[in-house]
Amino acid sequence: MTDLHAPTGRAEADVAVVDSAVITLDANLPRTTAVAIRAGRIAALGEAATRLIGRDTEVIRGPGKAVLPGFVDTHSHMFFGGVVAESVDLAAASSIADVVDALRERARTSEAGTWIRGTGFSLERLRERRHPRSEELDRASRRHPIWISSDSFHSSATNSLGFEEIRIPEVISGQERDAAGQRTGVFLTDACNLEARRRAFAFITDGEAQSMIRRVADEAAANGITTIHAFEGSRLPHSRDFDALMAVKDSLPVHVLPFLETFDVSRAKERGAVGVGGCGRCNLDGMPNVHTAALTEPYADVPEARGELHYEQREIDQFILDAHRQEMVVGMHAMGDAAIEQLLTSFEAAQARIPHRPLRGRIEHFHIPTSDHISRAGRLKLVLALQPIMSHLWGEARGVFRSRLGEDRVRRIDRLRDLLRAGAIATTGADQPLHPYAPFLWVQLMARHPFDSSQSLSVEEALKVAMTNGAIAGGEEGRRGTLEAGKAADLILIDRDPLASSIEELASIRIVRTFVGGKTVYPR
Repeated sequence: MTDLHAPTGRAEADVAVVDSAVITLDANLPRTTAVAIRAGRIAALGEAATRLIGRDTEVIRGPGKAVLPGFVDTHSHMFFGGVVAESVDLAAASSIADVVDALRERARTSEAGTWIRGTGFSLERLRERRHPRSEELDRASRRHPIWISSDSFHSSATNSLGFEEIRIPEVISGQERDAAGQRTGVFLTDACNLEARRRAFAFITDGEAQSMIRRVADEAAANGITTIHAFEGSRLPHSRDFDALMAVKDSLPVHVLPFLETFDVSRAKERGAVGVGGCGRCNLDGMPNVHTAALTEPYADVPEARGELHYEQREIDQFILDAHRQEMVVGMHAMGDAAIEQLLTSFEAAQARIPHRPLRGRIEHFHIPTSDHISRAGRLKLVLALQPIMSHLWGEARGVFRSRLGEDRVRRIDRLRDLLRAGAIATTGADQPLHPYAPFLWVQLMARHPFDSSQSLSVEEALKVAMTNGAIAGGEEGRRGTLEAGKAADLILIDRDPLASSIEELASIRIVRTFVGGKTVYPR
């Protein structure tokens, strides 16, 4: 029997995983059978790893299992994800009556006066094809303020008590009105929806917000996510959601890079953010689901609608230039092709003004680009934070993307093969709270493109997008993203080899163990 103990005088590994398929994503050693961890870092791979096994080393034998770098979620909202996890799930509702019944059930067990929140109803699935209005939500409870959100999270509604408590000024546009001109408690566009949500969430305490963030971090670890790019600051007054994240960041089970959703670059630096922009107050446009993503051509189902741009070109030009001057990572929510054009124009202008400085630019979502947009993003080496999970949610044959956009534009979603050829840094993530963490489903969606098979990636390429490119997006490619000696021991042990699995199997791969900085963070 081979002696697996370390030689005298050699520092022992804390943990060693042996007899497994170790998929490093490192071109110099793509595959081996063992990895050793010491002092939070990868100490060695292959035969060298087995030589570091000592008497106190925890040895994990994994025949049939595989080891990979951890997943990087390059775009999520941890606080918002926690709010939704604790809300009433309305995804199964097929009518307004179903929405009311689910909310009423929560109200029965909640103290009068406490907020009831519900999320996830689909306008496409509701029989009425519209938002519930205040008087309808009153049937669930008149003793509790109620706020509910559609599944896109870009529209919402309140009951009468909730409407009274949030006190949305009449002058804010996008509020639905009835035939008599009275507001119905429905918020149809980002202009009013963001403000309504911020006011409805204002009653969440700092302690509750921190608990919600911890909940999402625990879920991430359980699903093999080891790094999250967290975009916070738009969902509680005075950016208290960002402050809640910063208060707990270093005690979370996953590594977090905090982005502050603000246009004030200097303020973001002072508060410890690694980047600025994102969503919320920094949205350039909305979502196709509610006809607010900014398009250059009309929506397929509402010819008079093209969505909306939230800011003037000069405003975005100045913001991007300010971030570029201060060498701050900057990215903004841009779904439609009109919004993507606006942001690309600003990045190009900033690069032209200061050509000697590397552009630290991102586009969040990059949902419906043109071929020209893809080429320009590649030339600029932009990070493109995609969410294939959106196509899983809304891309089915009779889904909202096809009805809103039409077949030609749907084929422009997540053109991964074209993006990689162009030289852009394509990444992926959950966009919490859109969907619970399911990173191997992301890999499956990239390996079998739902709209255009020519854009499908190999499984290994998809893993690199979800792991290696995520590290590059955070400027951490020297520390994370591949399994190499000296890098942080952020890795996952899974129940089978994804490179030997069928595409159909990928989404069912199970996380056995998650390590962050060499420590086991799942199971705990």
